[in-house]
Amino acid sequence: MLTIAARRMPEERRDWGAAMLAELGQIRDPASRWRFALGCTRVALFPPRKGGLLQTMRNLTMKNITTNLGAAALISFILVLPFAILESLNQTITKQNALGLILLFGVLWLLPTAFIVILVPIMRTVRAGNSIMANPMNLLFRAAFLVLIAWMWGGLFIDQLPCFLGVPNCD
Repeated sequence: MLTIAARRMPEERRDWGAAMLAELGQIRDPASRWRFALGCTRVALFPPRKGGLLQTMRNLTMKNITTNLGAAALISFILVLPFAILESLNQTITKQNALGLILLFGVLWLLPTAFIVILVPIMRTVRAGNSIMANPMNLLFRAAFLVLIAWMWGGLFIDQLPCFLGVPNCD
């Protein structure tokens, strides 16, 4: 099947087809051979358009960014929601304090979102089995921002915890 597809390739891509066939000869596991052969056949029969690979990579990168950001925002919302409910049950919300509460819960929501967005690439690197020390400066900046975000969120949370719990005259 791959041989037929490689023969049907345009002249300028015949070397590529020969390389695919040579690579297929090196793969011993039957399941891996089938996956490789089917993938190569698909690419040989339906080659990407010029500039198509770059555009596909850009689209996938943007999809990953929006997916990661959306998931981080949802997790942060779930983290902050119980405290917003406690605040609304234990304190009277007026026009004077509504803007402050929106700002408070907005910051309490944005900080964990940023924390997760910064942490996810580190976790992916570790899960892929790669060394996180490959880019030590990148790791240093990420770790510094993670510590700063955790410190800010923890300080703000500890400061506002009495208000969430309904303590009278909290600030």
